Amino acid sequence: MKKYLLASLGLAFAFSVLPATVHAADISQTITAYAGVLSHTAAEAEAAAEAETAAEAEAAAADSETPETPAFFITTSRLHLRAEPTTSSTSLTIAALGARVEVVDFRCGEWYEVVYNGTSGYMFAEFLREIPAAVVVAFGELGEVELLDWSEARKVMTIGTSATIIDARTGISWQMASFSNGNHADVEPLTAEDTATMKQAFGGAWTWTPRPVFVVINGRTIAASLNGMPHAGSTRHNNMNGHVCLHFLGSSTHTSAPSHVRDHQNAVMEAFNSVAGVSATV
Repeated sequence: MKKYLLASLGLAFAFSVLPATVHAADISQTITAYAGVLSHTAAEAEAAAEAETAAEAEAAAADSETPETPAFFITTSRLHLRAEPTTSSTSLTIAALGARVEVVDFRCGEWYEVVYNGTSGYMFAEFLREIPAAVVVAFGELGEVELLDWSEARKVMTIGTSATIIDARTGISWQMASFSNGNHADVEPLTAEDTATMKQAFGGAWTWTPRPVFVVINGRTIAASLNGMPHAGSTRHNNMNGHVCLHFLGSSTHTSAPSHVRDHQNAVMEAFNSVAGVSATV
């Protein structure tokens, strides 16, 4: 733009110093010469403006690939955390199936830059699934506790995977595993000792009345509800004649009895609300 203005001033100055006897042909040549300068300068200015616009668009696109707020994903397979975005890079650790990671940069193509258990590195994007933004968490003595819908919780509480169950009212804990995931998780204690501990948490007697619990699995803690009445079949020799039902937010019973569904959902919320009394959305 400065060149354009200078060229315009130059043209004005050229006419101001032309001799009185100058011929029309000379004037035409002068105009043609300066018109060329103006045209060339204007083209340069236009090209510079287009380049600047393109650069701004590229920068905006790059910024859009960097999450403004934390983006949390879960692993859909056992997955290496690598030092660089390549399979030949050093494996820093291996995350379990259903592990929670924070993605800090999407710009590495097939790889995401992530933070897992406090360690930064890269994971293969194909085996990461985003956790919905509606996931709610609370913070307390147990750390971060999730209020996770059953549609997502079932991807974490997978069949055969063991988890620690913590009774929200007493703090008593034991181990359980799921052997069937339908409207909710059908679970059973791992050992006879786990069965005895669970019965203790339920006051020493089996009951259909749900209790608020926390499910700790793959480094995640999720609010849930557990009934205490063994029924139907089981797959383990654990002194429990049957299995019990583990519910998460949005899960249902086999019969969808409104009162029983409501009791489980109330217990899920009791567990979550007992954590810190305050909550926030991720």
